[in-house]
Amino acid sequence: MGLIKKRKNLVPRISISILPAALLVLTVFIYGPINLYAGNSKELWFPFSFIASKFILSGVGVFLLFSIICVSMPWEKGKWLVALVFGIAVALYIEGTYLPIEYINLNGAPTEWEKYYFQMIWDAVLWTACILVSVAAAGFREELFKKAVPLVCGLLIAVQVIALIPLLNDLGQEKRFVLTSEGKFTLSEKDNIIVLVLDCFDNRLFEMFTEENSQFKQAFSDFTYYRNTTSGFNYTAPSIPFILTGIPYDNSVPYSEYLRMSFRKVPLLKTLYEKGYDSGVYTFPQMIPLNDPLLAEYISNAKSITEEKELSMPMFQSMLKFTALRLFPMSLKKHFLIEYDEFDNPEQEMKIGESTNRDVAFYKHLITQGFATQERENAFRFYHFNGAHLPYTLDGELRPANLEWPQAFFQQAKGCMKLTVTFLDQLKKAGVYDNSTIIIVGDHGVMEDLMMSHYLAPVMLIKTNNRHGEAMSISNAPVSNGDIAATVLDLIAPEVRDSGASIFDVRDNQKRNRYYYWYNGYQKTKSGYLPDLYEYINNGSCENHQDWVRTGRILTPEGVRSTEYKQYRLGTQLYSADITCLMERDKNKKTFYAFRGLYYVGDYAATSGDFAQLCFAIPVRNNDLPVYITLSSAFPDDPDIIQRLRIEVNGKPLADEFYVSGAGIKHIKFTIPKGLLKKDGKLDLKLLLPHARYPEGYQKEVVYLKGALRIYSLTIGAIPPLKKGDVINFGAGGNSTKYIGSGWHAPEPRHRWTSDRAELFLPLRPDKEARLKFRLVYPHDENYVNLSVNGHPIGKWKGVCAGEEWGYYKVMTIPKEVLSADGLQLITLEMPNAYRPSGTADRNARVLGLPVMSIEVID
Repeated sequence: MGLIKKRKNLVPRISISILPAALLVLTVFIYGPINLYAGNSKELWFPFSFIASKFILSGVGVFLLFSIICVSMPWEKGKWLVALVFGIAVALYIEGTYLPIEYINLNGAPTEWEKYYFQMIWDAVLWTACILVSVAAAGFREELFKKAVPLVCGLLIAVQVIALIPLLNDLGQEKRFVLTSEGKFTLSEKDNIIVLVLDCFDNRLFEMFTEENSQFKQAFSDFTYYRNTTSGFNYTAPSIPFILTGIPYDNSVPYSEYLRMSFRKVPLLKTLYEKGYDSGVYTFPQMIPLNDPLLAEYISNAKSITEEKELSMPMFQSMLKFTALRLFPMSLKKHFLIEYDEFDNPEQEMKIGESTNRDVAFYKHLITQGFATQERENAFRFYHFNGAHLPYTLDGELRPANLEWPQAFFQQAKGCMKLTVTFLDQLKKAGVYDNSTIIIVGDHGVMEDLMMSHYLAPVMLIKTNNRHGEAMSISNAPVSNGDIAATVLDLIAPEVRDSGASIFDVRDNQKRNRYYYWYNGYQKTKSGYLPDLYEYINNGSCENHQDWVRTGRILTPEGVRSTEYKQYRLGTQLYSADITCLMERDKNKKTFYAFRGLYYVGDYAATSGDFAQLCFAIPVRNNDLPVYITLSSAFPDDPDIIQRLRIEVNGKPLADEFYVSGAGIKHIKFTIPKGLLKKDGKLDLKLLLPHARYPEGYQKEVVYLKGALRIYSLTIGAIPPLKKGDVINFGAGGNSTKYIGSGWHAPEPRHRWTSDRAELFLPLRPDKEARLKFRLVYPHDENYVNLSVNGHPIGKWKGVCAGEEWGYYKVMTIPKEVLSADGLQLITLEMPNAYRPSGTADRNARVLGLPVMSIEVID
């Protein structure tokens, strides 16, 4: 009987001891990595089966270790370990299932951890609670603990197993090939065609470096520089196949199917193979249709994944680190960040898991070993350098560096230039420079928030076999990255090329339509497709922002739609995010009102060029429409620069003219006569800027546009009045910018200072008295304020403010007799005793009037 009783007690003891370990192992070694893999399968070059055995063996080992220890220990001691494992397992499940990590940058940009201080606190509370509750239950409610552990573990295990079932169909079983580094540094003594892609490298960078460095300039003396080159996309994924095929992705089929179809339709690799070229392609394998065996046969460095077993360990380590990043508490995530290209470089010489920049590895090989040569066959080489892409970790000598923007960007770009020049030098040393056609191209332009056209103007240089020159030639031919495949085919087999234009056939200053597709990389989209593609056309200069025009077509996974005229509800205030042509930072924006000439900066949209155009679809009206714009000069530090603004509506000029200068924000109003409104509701609003200009002494590497105005908000139709209870916050991150005029300093964390005279433009009902409550940080004992509304004096504040717990306040009462009928009221605050901070000798230091925290409409 005693033996039977012992066995009955042993069964629940074992289940209590091993189930927490089973939950932990399932979460960390099975469900976690499979879930992450399935969500990113399109971006990973290997199937999950490539690393599955290592996860299984690791999980089994951890499970056995915990189980044996927990079962073998006396219960009075072992229960504490069981409780600890149970608490951690539950916390891991909650963290991985319910807490997002979208704030973590995996594109090479640094994550601003300090912004997530409060999230870290809540996360720490979660983990502490899970562990303490589990340990406390084991110590003080043991029977409840024994019942709860199997129940909770069984439930969470069942949930994860069920969730795994649909994921098993997306584990990359079709992935069979990988790009290796074989032949990377071996070229032909006969004929070479080399395409060198510099990521994020635009013509501005090239011109800057060659102007300041004569050695760089001389290195390209045998090349023709095509300064009017356009890219096809603003991201690398569609840009690389566009270069190799000339066919742009249009979202009509899944991206993987596009790769297969485009590479088959434009038989560049096949033709190279048939003409006796050994083709090596050294880029991200996800951008080449390696799963098509027919195409993989033409790439000499495409190898079967089963032959590259030595790469499974570093990929397993990277996936395990990725899993830890997803599951571990926020305070530990920074220790498990993965390199932005950690899964993209399955090359033997790369040290996966270390911060080894692939450009540095390439450069070190060049200067230590150079190129080898062979005489058996010709060679085609497609190299893809990191270039000026994030992360910025190198200086101009390709040494590790930790610099601030923009120096970090320019230094790394300069390092890429050094790598390129070294590449050319090593070709000469190997004796293969003369028998090589070399194409140097940027896949797209700069990825930073400088200006849209930096995406559009990649560098392009070409040297043909045996070409020598005293100085670099410059061409203004309107060419495109999409012309490269046709150009190579034209060199080796002109009879094969049946579409596309060879770069050599395009004339200088020829009128030619070139298309470009912009998309928001943060936008969530249908699986297997890219986000919505906004189509642009250019038939002029790639550097002229005005020559880039939206066609109005948006290519989506659901089909082509037109948003040339976006629906607009009259009276809606639009801000910088709404009135820009392109804006990467906003993760949710899908359409924009701007047609051209405006780009996103932050609080404002900046004009670029001599005009800006916005398009709206408005309700059909039979009355005049007021338009309100909040704006300032693009040159706030130079009051002598006066910008002139004229308005054109549906192709017809208005008589209104406005002049803007200095640092103050200005609110303008004009009226669109009903006779200019179209019956179909389409409204074209053009802002003409004849005095747009470059800043004095501007440098091309810093400023790349003709500026005129900064636009903060725009409203068509009557602005809805502020209501009782509405609050305007003046601290950093508040909404005061759309209401202030001149005389305000930059916002501080809690408030915003006025100068000695400050303007407010508030939408208030004109038919009733208004009362506004001004909350201030400090009283104005020594100051007084003259108040006026729409030019009418209404009184004076004097003396100490009434106090409240959080600060001080004053109430302004505005009689309805002084209110403007159009609803937008100009409120002026004048402070004759405004002061400069004590001890400030600089007469240009800011003058301080009132420290305003907020304004509340109280009646």
